[in-house]
Amino acid sequence: MAKNIYCLEKDTSGRWRKVRVSGKKKPVFSTVETLEDISSIDKATAYISIKTSQYTIAREFFPKLSADILEIQIKDKLKQLAFWGDVADMKISWKKISESDKRVELAVIACPFREINDIIDLLTDKSVKIHRITHFAVSVANIVGMATDDPVLAVIFDQGVLQILGIQNKIPFYHQLVPMEMDLVFDQANIKQSVELAKNSLNRIYGTKISGIMLFGENYNILEEVLVEQEKIDVKWENILICNNIDELKKYPALFGVYFTDKSHNMLTQSVIISYFIDDLINLSGYISIAACIFLMLFIYKLYTENKFLKSEFNRISSKIKTNVSELSTKYPVQEEKENIEKFVGVFEKYKEQQRLDNLIIQIAQSLPPDVIVKSLSMNFPVLNEQSQPITVSSGKWSDELQANLGHPYSLDITLATKGSYANSLRELNKTKGNLTEIFFLENAVINYEEKKSEGTLKCLLKSKKPPEKIQQIEPSPLKNINITRPQR
Repeated sequence: MAKNIYCLEKDTSGRWRKVRVSGKKKPVFSTVETLEDISSIDKATAYISIKTSQYTIAREFFPKLSADILEIQIKDKLKQLAFWGDVADMKISWKKISESDKRVELAVIACPFREINDIIDLLTDKSVKIHRITHFAVSVANIVGMATDDPVLAVIFDQGVLQILGIQNKIPFYHQLVPMEMDLVFDQANIKQSVELAKNSLNRIYGTKISGIMLFGENYNILEEVLVEQEKIDVKWENILICNNIDELKKYPALFGVYFTDKSHNMLTQSVIISYFIDDLINLSGYISIAACIFLMLFIYKLYTENKFLKSEFNRISSKIKTNVSELSTKYPVQEEKENIEKFVGVFEKYKEQQRLDNLIIQIAQSLPPDVIVKSLSMNFPVLNEQSQPITVSSGKWSDELQANLGHPYSLDITLATKGSYANSLRELNKTKGNLTEIFFLENAVINYEEKKSEGTLKCLLKSKKPPEKIQQIEPSPLKNINITRPQR
């Protein structure tokens, strides 16, 4: 049975709002509910929009670099611009606006990491899978982007604050915050001046001419009275989505908009993305070998050493995998266990220089729609000579030739599955194929449907279009802490 899908929004006062989403081709939104907390949310997939205590939006040019180095460049730039104090507390996401041969123009959003992490921790012990967690500005930009790709101003008035966002192609690239005095005469003049200032600034700084404005927020009706002379974007929302009350969409645009966001501005941490992926694989333990479990454990260990905030997540996943390894070990003779582990220790020395398989796993996880799961996954290394046979690592049986193949490109055999009718399964799996072809070369792709199980499957071979970055050396080796023993019978 598929999980419920909810869009959740937390504002600066700590209140939560919830709306349930159903439907495939055109999303159907339920009535908005206000929650004191989110303890009532269980067994669900969540799209979360967060309004943080502070945030920064910047539109800047950067040299073309790898993602890791680019992130350092972005943080340094924000610090130079005095947008932020301690970059260690900064969680950033970015999206490309334009690019040339040597540089790229990005729209960057930065907000406090601790506020993102607090929400993740809040849902860690619950049966809630966070599909997206995005900033309020990004969520608003995406509901606006469903209506028009033209440059517009989104004017939001609620909680005593006027927010003005410059948006184009679902990308927020300008923001202005104006505290209101709650004096009607003063506020009317202030609102008009702020909107004109924003329009002039965008034209002067970026050469962007605004095509119109869109009004949102709990006090959007006040904006309609004050900005009556401004050109509005006329939107027929019924052509985009179905909801009980369009007034709710105008009041809470981020709550609806977060459902339409893509992964570029997803602020979910890599460790959580991998943990969800591992949980799916562990739930299908019949397809997972001891060797694969150990490989996945190494990926989590690597992330743990990079960020102190990931310690608790590492311990939880590590304990779960060790338990699974112990259960699976009963299927193997004791001598074979020893040989596998001894060979793996040698393989691990070369694995330190191996391509970043964890990056590929993250990319796969981010490409899957909520109702599509991984049914099986195996890793294939290429042959190095005409006499060699292809080596497949999926059963825990390690060939001596494996060490010679590490450091070379590999491919992934994957089987994906989804439950539902034939039409829905075909649509979801074709969507998955489209997502994967943006990152991988797909070979031997076959879609099947088993009517008795109401299950569609996609089997294919994935080959990376761009070699992933090499993993840095990990010290100490986590193998020293792994002890696989055979239970007494």
